[in-house]
Amino acid sequence: MGSNRKSDEECSSRGMEDLEVNLIYRSKEDRGLAGGTLARKIISDKNMNSTTMIQMIRKGWNLLKHEDLEIVEVERKAFIFEFRRREDYLRILRGRPWSINGLLLNVQCWDEEMVFSEVDFNYCTFWIQFHDIPFAAMDIENAKKLGGLVGDALLVEDPRSEGLLSRSFL
Repeated sequence: MGSNRKSDEECSSRGMEDLEVNLIYRSKEDRGLAGGTLARKIISDKNMNSTTMIQMIRKGWNLLKHEDLEIVEVERKAFIFEFRRREDYLRILRGRPWSINGLLLNVQCWDEEMVFSEVDFNYCTFWIQFHDIPFAAMDIENAKKLGGLVGDALLVEDPRSEGLLSRSFL
């Protein structure tokens, strides 16, 4: 009895590079998730239950309704978040860095047409403060200089308001 099945050699001779498929991209609006999409990876060697993590994130972000936030686990400790409302997306993005049980949640913007492995998790946004600065050096120019030593300063707040010092750190 003959077989119509191709041999392993015949199958492997036609590589995936020869295959061309035009994928259909559905817009966020079509899916009802116009808020935005974030990628997140937990930076830790410590293991944590995915279901517990997702519940803690929803509670911490005050997005308990599943229709407000879709969470998809891409790989161990890596997730995609799709927000229904833009204001929630921006609030989470601006609130970085996030942590859960002392573990860093590295949250990055994500273009849905990217493959998850293309997201750069090699950097993370942090709020930093500089203490024990001499009074005469407490100004925005020095805050920018010090911030630039640590990395890219995305936002620098002026420690003075109308010429008066409003806090004891930069």
